[in-house]
Amino acid sequence: MLFGVFETLDYDLNLDERKMKFKKYDHVICEDCNQEIEKFNFICHNCYNKETDCNEQNRMNYGICKVCFKSNASFGCCEIKIFKTSDYELNLEGRRIKYKDYNIICEKCNNKIDEYYYCKNCYSEETDIIKKHYLKYGPNFKIFSTLDYNLNLEKRRKKFGNFAGIFCEKCNNEIDKRKYYCKDCYDKENDINKKNYMKYGSNFKIFSTLDYNLNLEERKIKYKDYNIFCEKCNNKIYKYYYCKNCYSEETDTIKKHYMKYGSNFGILSILDYNLNLKEKMEKFRNFDGIFCEKCNNEIDEYYCKVCYSKETDIIKKGHMKYGSNFKIFSTLDYNLSLEERMAKYMEYNYILCEKCNYEIDKQYYNCNKCYNNQIMTSKCKVCFIGNNGNCCSFYEFQQFLEDFNKWINENKLMDDYLVIKKQKGEISDYDLDEDDRRVKYKVFDYILCEKCDKKYHYNYCYNCYVKEINELNKLKSIILQPKLQGYENFYSKVYNKETKELRELKELQSILKDYKNVYFKLDEDLGIFKQIIKEFE
Repeated sequence: MLFGVFETLDYDLNLDERKMKFKKYDHVICEDCNQEIEKFNFICHNCYNKETDCNEQNRMNYGICKVCFKSNASFGCCEIKIFKTSDYELNLEGRRIKYKDYNIICEKCNNKIDEYYYCKNCYSEETDIIKKHYLKYGPNFKIFSTLDYNLNLEKRRKKFGNFAGIFCEKCNNEIDKRKYYCKDCYDKENDINKKNYMKYGSNFKIFSTLDYNLNLEERKIKYKDYNIFCEKCNNKIYKYYYCKNCYSEETDTIKKHYMKYGSNFGILSILDYNLNLKEKMEKFRNFDGIFCEKCNNEIDEYYCKVCYSKETDIIKKGHMKYGSNFKIFSTLDYNLSLEERMAKYMEYNYILCEKCNYEIDKQYYNCNKCYNNQIMTSKCKVCFIGNNGNCCSFYEFQQFLEDFNKWINENKLMDDYLVIKKQKGEISDYDLDEDDRRVKYKVFDYILCEKCDKKYHYNYCYNCYVKEINELNKLKSIILQPKLQGYENFYSKVYNKETKELRELKELQSILKDYKNVYFKLDEDLGIFKQIIKEFE
């Protein structure tokens, strides 16, 4: 077992250096008094307690500075500083700035000072309450007097907000800066009015049971600048201007309505469901609250949602929500054209879907919910009727319309071409008679057609002549001329020539369903797009 002797000069070492020097020894003995030294701090407590010089105690605790060779706690070049009695003149922020990078020990008792920047040992030994506040906060503290309870919360914040500490004049306890009243004195007080006075100042009022005679607006005017407390149960009343505690304990429904709205509430009777929404709004617009005659629940949108949710009959549900001026849109109505639907339902304010009870879109007279369900399931996204697997392809249909546009432009009647030429003032060689043509081209061995680049025969282009005759015969035929007109009409309905884009899918659906000349007696299960193409061919 090894013993080491701790010499007086070893106190010049810091703690790590002492540990390194004596780590091989099982026991360390003080050179002066032969007492065993504890290895966790390497200080002889017997010698330390006998020492009266503060700097020597610091040397025994911390060693000496390797720069100035003085006690580690004595000079600015060291990591440890002495917190002097005069430093209590500084407020908390000033102490932080001065000592933020140092370990601090108290000048008076040599104890270590923590992050609160005052000596807790000296603080606990101090008996004068003002001096205790001074130790903790410096000069930046304030006494909260009983007269300060006259101030409201905002004025208390303004008066005491810049102080680091606030203390009660009566009990010397510290006051919470979030509440600005002494919690200890508050808890000891039995008088409810005095408690409210301490908490809110003079700016509070008692809400009496007679105040329930006032309507909501009158209550707001009377109490808008005050903190309010219930006369009956002393609970605080908030912005709704009735006591929620008393309200929840009340069992009489009419009295509950009276507490919440005063006398200014209305009862929506079963007969009121005959009124439309505008008439209901006119009847009940001046009431603060409306209640259902049947179940006494409060009404929000001029019908009782509780009774509505319990009702299973779709006609009665519509009657409750919309009054008598509504109609059910049946699935058979989808066979009608848009004009026929408009004519059938134009006099009704509301139209409800027979299938899902949702309100019908009055622009297209179809149910958006059912429509969206079709889009999300297996219905075709072009015609919305056939199945995706064997019906239209949006991009295929768009390509068809683009090709269709080219076809129309290439197959216009010859008259259109001649009219345009005439409007522009252009004279064709075909306007010349046969003699004039011979004179114009007599010096040329060959004459070529401007349009088809073929050789002229007999002073006109035989190739163009034959082609135009054939096209005119086709276009003038009884069968194809109406079909060309149908092409053009259909195209103008479903394709925007300016943007060269399909119309909105929803709008396209309505056009397709309504356009009888093209979309007529088609089997929805066979693929609408393919059938339309077949009709055009």
